[in-house]
Order: sequence, then C-alpha cells, then structure tokens
Amino acid sequence: IHPFDHVDIVAHSMGGLISRAYIHREVGNALDGKPWVSHLTQLGTPNRGSVCANLIYAAVSGRPTLELMPGYVDETFNRSVTNRKGVPFSVLIGIALPKTCYQDEFGDSVVAISSAKWESADSQSQAILHTSMTGDATAFEAFVAPRVEVGPGAKAKSLFDPRALAHEAGEHILLGRD
Repeated sequence: IHPFDHVDIVAHSMGGLISRAYIHREVGNALDGKPWVSHLTQLGTPNRGSVCANLIYAAVSGRPTLELMPGYVDETFNRSVTNRKGVPFSVLIGIALPKTCYQDEFGDSVVAISSAKWESADSQSQAILHTSMTGDATAFEAFVAPRVEVGPGAKAKSLFDPRALAHEAGEHILLGRD
C-alpha cells in the first residue's frame, strides 16, 4: 500500500479479527495524516469468539479453531489488540436463528449477537445466516455499500455484485480507494 492511499476493509468472520489485528499492529498514517485504513466493515465477525469453535476444537484441535474460542478471544486477543488508530468499525450482525451452536442466544448460526456487536457503536442486525453474508445482495446494498468508498468521496453503488467480490477475494474483501 502506498502512504497516500486509503482503503476500506470489508471482512467476514475471522477475517474481521485478522483485520483488527492488522489495524492494531500495522496501520500507519497516509500523507494526509489520516490512517490508511479508512473504515473496517465486519460481517459476522466473532469479536468475542464463537461457541461453535469449542465444539470443533473438541473434535479437531488446531490453532485457527483455538483462536476463535470465546476464552481465547476475550482473554488474549481483545486484551492485546486494542488500538483502532482512529479507524471506525461497523458490524453486520446475523440474527437468523434463536441459537448459536449450543448457546441460547440469537445469532447467525456461528456467531452470537453479543459476540458480533462487542464494542461497536455502528451495527446493524439482519435475518441472515453466517455463510450467506458475503453473497447476499440485500446485506451489501443496505449495510456494506453505505460504509465504503470507491473513489474520492464516492460511495459504493449497487453495480457491485457482492457474489463476484466474494468469489474473487474469498472470505476477505478489500476495497481500495484513492
């Protein structure tokens, strides 16, 4: 990234945690004095972990699963990844189901409301499943597009096909701007 560029990050699930860590550890200021990441938009990010990771870890242990467990995210990640560097965060929260794995809390099937919302002042709830967030046109139009810019002062328009963006970028979408 060039020191004069700005980007908006749109990240799904663990990509939101990775983006938070990136902002905390790596983001500096561009030539205009503002952070080169202008906005982080999270889709179903387990900001306080996911109880589903506890079930998966019991069957197949591994570092990515461990790093999604509520105990790890709350006790280790959230205590060490604290510097937002002035970057605003927004969170799309799925509320499609009354349970998240075995937890009695509404969520998107993987991430409970309280985990996704965490400390974000800008959040929106939609009846959407975790696995549908990156390809849902309504989620893109209503939540993502108003929060990202595609050029100096220009907001994203509906001509973007979120399915194509998700396909091209995998689970982690990065939209750049000048």
